[in-house]
Amino acid sequence: MLYQLADVNECTTNPDICNGECTNYNGSYTCKCRDKSNTMSQAPHCIQATTCLATKRAMPNAIDGLYWIKPPNNSDALQAYCDMTSYGGGWTMCYTVKTQYDEKKPYPQKGYGTDCNNIPFKDVIYILERTKESVYFTNDNKNLPLTLATSYDIPINGTWYPAGQTLNDNRTVSTEYDFQMMICDKQDNHPFEGVMVSGIVNNCYKYCDNRNHWCRDKMSVYFRTGGEGGKYDGVAFNTNGYIGKELPKDIISVGLR
Repeated sequence: MLYQLADVNECTTNPDICNGECTNYNGSYTCKCRDKSNTMSQAPHCIQATTCLATKRAMPNAIDGLYWIKPPNNSDALQAYCDMTSYGGGWTMCYTVKTQYDEKKPYPQKGYGTDCNNIPFKDVIYILERTKESVYFTNDNKNLPLTLATSYDIPINGTWYPAGQTLNDNRTVSTEYDFQMMICDKQDNHPFEGVMVSGIVNNCYKYCDNRNHWCRDKMSVYFRTGGEGGKYDGVAFNTNGYIGKELPKDIISVGLR
């Protein structure tokens, strides 16, 4: 006598199996993701993680590309380009820090932007798009992670150091200096907006409002995107970035994780 086994409805017996619109079939099921979520490649399951790093941890085989994320304190999900390859991956690429993704300006074109204000991060990566050279910095401060939204124009405690680098011609980032980070919002007379890492010279810390003329640091290497015109315009990648007018008009992408 043959007995036919009853089908197990995975959608009802394991509600977390899909995290989307689950449809049961005899011996299987399908999962349709809701808007603003990502489909895992390893299994029919949907996720909406807080950052690219959280997405990478949930989807270890994820590739570089656009993903939906919902950072803490964000009222809605947003699209971000995630670098899932460099130095272990999980980078939310910002380029600029205050704009939503524009499909007409995909990463890494000039003008690409993602609202990274609420992305918790302990590391920052700089990529010189012309050559694909890159350096990422991490911090010795155990009180991290930071967010941009809570760190504008205030001293960032702790020193930063290059934890990974891919540079041409056997170059390396100088270890002659410790490094500091500035997270600057364009307001008042601030000459620079963005995330900058530069050397600490003569125990002098730079400020966004340039109250001490950036310590007149014409020696250490800088990593920064361009300012808003004037002498702080231009970008710096592993070169001194004090006088902007002497810097090239390259595209540098900035990512957080």
